[in-house]
Amino acid sequence: MTTYGEARAEALRLTTARLSKAPAICGTRDGQENSGTTVIFFDGSCPLCRTEINAYGRRNGGGQLRLVDVSAENVVLPQGLSRDQANARFHVLSREGRLISGAAAFVEVWNQLPSLRWAAWLSSHRGTFFMLESAYRLFLLIRPRLVRLFVFAQGRFGRPPQRDSLQGPLDQ
Repeated sequence: MTTYGEARAEALRLTTARLSKAPAICGTRDGQENSGTTVIFFDGSCPLCRTEINAYGRRNGGGQLRLVDVSAENVVLPQGLSRDQANARFHVLSREGRLISGAAAFVEVWNQLPSLRWAAWLSSHRGTFFMLESAYRLFLLIRPRLVRLFVFAQGRFGRPPQRDSLQGPLDQ
């Protein structure tokens, strides 16, 4: 049976396979670099994604995270990550410069936020990481329908967060 450490290492290897040529920084249109922060790449045109990122932004009191909206016109992505890839799957550039996607990316974010470290710890238990990645892949299949449902529900019961309501440092 595969241990969590082996599974996570394999997931990181698969999601970072193209990083051998990639720089350990993420630039933006104004030349900012990844200076010891975890960079989250998110689809700012997706109201469901904005809600998730807003939740992380509210917990980002220490500035551990930098939020990069990949739907912005002038965003510069790290080598090895295209706009289509960033829109299709959750990606994070770790403090160490590793590009991570999927469940491993969520665990990386949770590790950076003290209020969510329990979730990172929980994912370290045998089998949990596999369940997280499987659930995330299922979510990706039904995401378009969930977004439509989310927009409908927000229209009836409230408004989705707007781009300008995102918390935390935001690069567009």
